Amino acid sequence: MEIVEEIATRAADRANDKDVEDLVRQELEHRLDQWKQEQDVPQRDLVYGRGMSAGTQVGLLHEPDGTPWTDFTVPMSMRDVEPSVDLVLRERGIAPVSDAWEMPTKGDDSEAEDE
Repeated sequence: MEIVEEIATRAADRANDKDVEDLVRQELEHRLDQWKQEQDVPQRDLVYGRGMSAGTQVGLLHEPDGTPWTDFTVPMSMRDVEPSVDLVLRERGIAPVSDAWEMPTKGDDSEAEDE
């Protein structure tokens, strides 16, 4: 498939690693084969995610729900894929780019001097 080749080539270019191209191609072809097997089951409609009216719909993508993940388990929110980061801002505001940042120390009263 043309799209598989395009994605695999792009991944290798970005990773600067030819082995990545083969790995990405294999993973994509594996998923496409799995999806084709699902398509071949009669009397049902394949959809990306099952809606409220299930009926004959079978969803491809599954949200994480505490069960073991499959090739088609996909986080549905960036909160599911990126760890939290604590952000601490100075009371004086954001320093200009030219200012060197120094880690505040306990008892540092430089913030109080500006008030």
